[in-house]
Amino acid sequence: MKTSPETLAELRKKVGAIARWAPLPGWAVPESELALPRGALVELLGVGSLEWLFRLFRTHSETRIAWIESKLSLFPPAIAQRGVPLSRMLFLETVRERNWALSQALRSKLFHFAVTPVDLIPVRGTDVFLRKLQIQAERSGTTLFFLSDTNTPSFGISHRIRIDREGGRPEFLKRKRG
Repeated sequence: MKTSPETLAELRKKVGAIARWAPLPGWAVPESELALPRGALVELLGVGSLEWLFRLFRTHSETRIAWIESKLSLFPPAIAQRGVPLSRMLFLETVRERNWALSQALRSKLFHFAVTPVDLIPVRGTDVFLRKLQIQAERSGTTLFFLSDTNTPSFGISHRIRIDREGGRPEFLKRKRG
């Protein structure tokens, strides 16, 4: 069966369109062969999650990070001691406008990672709120981390990772798109 040049050109055009739909390359995960997709919503659980997050930030030294909390729980010099330069981080401490601040950080497309506690997610309208964040995160390519003590039932979170001890390996409890 012979193919005409027109048919071949049409196929190339279709293949090119499919290739453009490919997800953004992911972030390599320390101590794992897996990668987190850019623009994902990730919930981190366990006592080792902060230490693991700092290892991820050190691994990807070219990235910028937005850290958004009601009351800053980190001691910035301790972050620098863990090898993450503070010049790469923006700390936002806001009580009333956390959702707006997070939305603006994602919309700005300036940050590769954003981190916030899971208590930012409202009790009412959780799925709608998370879907809006998911769209903004995907458009900006920002991977959004929610820090949590307990497993939340939120549907919109694409990845759930538990690190049970400091220096521990990540255990993927939930993984979508990658």
